[in-house]
Amino acid sequence: LADDIAAIVVEEVAAARREGITRPVLACWLGDANAAAVAEYQFGSAKGTPNLVYLTCSTGMGGGAFVDGKLVQGVSDTAAEVGHFVIDIHGPQVPAGKEGVLKTLRRRRSR
Repeated sequence: LADDIAAIVVEEVAAARREGITRPVLACWLGDANAAAVAEYQFGSAKGTPNLVYLTCSTGMGGGAFVDGKLVQGVSDTAAEVGHFVIDIHGPQVPAGKEGVLKTLRRRRSR
């Protein structure tokens, strides 16, 4: 999904350039949960609220958060990524090295 979103964004920017639109474009990379939180905050039911916690459970477990109108990302862009929160310090280890994170403890893949 994230690769598809990135491809769509690149194509939209390319199309705008072909049409002669020359205004500045700010591009940044967001994980799917942060991107969903941004969309909900700007266009969805959270529009106009200063604070938002957005949780997602799809191909993984994630989240995004706004505090005082600003996306909370942290140093490594994982500030609200609940799938990386340690739940059981003696739990199974993930490839990134953490033990007992939420995404490894869920029973099955979300549908």
